[in-house]
Amino acid sequence: MKRLWISFVVIFWLIMIGFLIYKRNPLQKSIEPPLSLIKTEKGSKENWMGIYLNDQKIGYSMIVRQTKPSGVRFVFNRSSMRLPVMGVTQEVTTITDYTTNKNYVLQDFYFELISREHSLKAKGKVSETRRSLGGKERKLLLDISSAGETQQQTIPLEEEIYLPDALEPLIVQKGLKPGTHYTFKAFDPTTFNLAPIKITVIGNETCEIKKESYQATKLQVTFLGLNSDVWVDSEGNTLKEEGPMGMTTIKEDKEEALKMSPTQGSFDILTAFSVPVEGEIKKPREISYLKIQIDGIPLETGEKISLGDDRQKIVQLQPLVLEINREEAEALDVSEIPVSIHSEALQSSPLIQSNDERIRSKALEIVDGEKNAFKVSERLVDWVYKNISKRPTISIPSALEVLETLEGDCNEHATLFTALGRSLGLPTKICVGLVYQEGRFYYHAWNLVYVGKWIAVDPTFGQLLADASHIKLLEGELSKQVELLSLIGHLKVKIYESSPN
Repeated sequence: MKRLWISFVVIFWLIMIGFLIYKRNPLQKSIEPPLSLIKTEKGSKENWMGIYLNDQKIGYSMIVRQTKPSGVRFVFNRSSMRLPVMGVTQEVTTITDYTTNKNYVLQDFYFELISREHSLKAKGKVSETRRSLGGKERKLLLDISSAGETQQQTIPLEEEIYLPDALEPLIVQKGLKPGTHYTFKAFDPTTFNLAPIKITVIGNETCEIKKESYQATKLQVTFLGLNSDVWVDSEGNTLKEEGPMGMTTIKEDKEEALKMSPTQGSFDILTAFSVPVEGEIKKPREISYLKIQIDGIPLETGEKISLGDDRQKIVQLQPLVLEINREEAEALDVSEIPVSIHSEALQSSPLIQSNDERIRSKALEIVDGEKNAFKVSERLVDWVYKNISKRPTISIPSALEVLETLEGDCNEHATLFTALGRSLGLPTKICVGLVYQEGRFYYHAWNLVYVGKWIAVDPTFGQLLADASHIKLLEGELSKQVELLSLIGHLKVKIYESSPN
């Protein structure tokens, strides 16, 4: 059974940080593509699941498994979700096709995420070579494709790896003794993340699904800081899974799985999971100082994320109180580009293709010979703000794709800005967190640039110096941002003080 809640929460995160674009430019309802189903071969096993969010049917998942006489296993999974966002339904499809050996160890995979006209594809293969001194050297070789271009990435492996959705049959094979703990290294193709997955056998339970009872074994699964409860049958097929934020999948026959609930209703993802606020900020785009209290960040999570820096000071830990001061341009000791600091903030990556000639050519055209890092940042912010159409995009952002389509939400703005800056030798990071709008805080993405010191800029709002209602929680690309997913639905903010210019 595919870890649907992983894909869902990541997709949900992409929606959440595009909220302000939805507020300004509501989407038109897209045309739903026809279902493309799989022709199963003789001897293959086909299972269907319905996907529910807070008891509302939002999609389905179909998985086909086939085992060859040699023991090689082939699996195809297609999941489709229709998500209610501000009165508009968006369809998102994920496809995962993979091969394992007889022990469910990953050999290769293909992954695709499709939404509207956007698509991100990735394929990977585990390569093993023998070391001269004995043992094996393992690598995961990735090809990540967007905007017609493919980028390669290699991930060294210290041990055998698995896909999260391949593990239930393996656990059944190993044994379902209550109290047993299993830990594996798993790769999530949605976020390109390699992380431990822990599975605990709770014991035998009767599983109720739509007034029918099934004998099952309950498992608890923890991956990427998220928890779910899973009920499996004696063959390792998932009967039911309860994930974060009211996400549930249940076994259904094909006809029932394909039935959808009406998409219009009182439930809306963005409203349900925005961050409630005690207090008010008037004219938030103009404030230079903010003092707040944030509740709902566990200590262990707080140690992993980026709460404090020169702009954002931690003044109290329990409860957590922050003071945020917008930088002052007059106080900056500005460098020239290229800035010679050793930093990941200058590196290219598969989705921030700063070493691509098209990215660099556009960046050089925008800055037109300017070398002052602050003025370079100003020209990049202004160009991205004016030239990227403010359109919500439920996809994993790629700088090249954004440069090609010239559209997107804050994720796309921040990703393209990062690539443009790095291509010029301007250290640039993506940061994510909260921003105040219309009485609540919403998840948002913007940038940090190093101009002699780190400053916050927001190309989505066209702000060279981002206002103080930007609360940074973390720095990094999507593979890093997953550390925030467990916070969704748990945060609360209390405003102590805010000051305008």
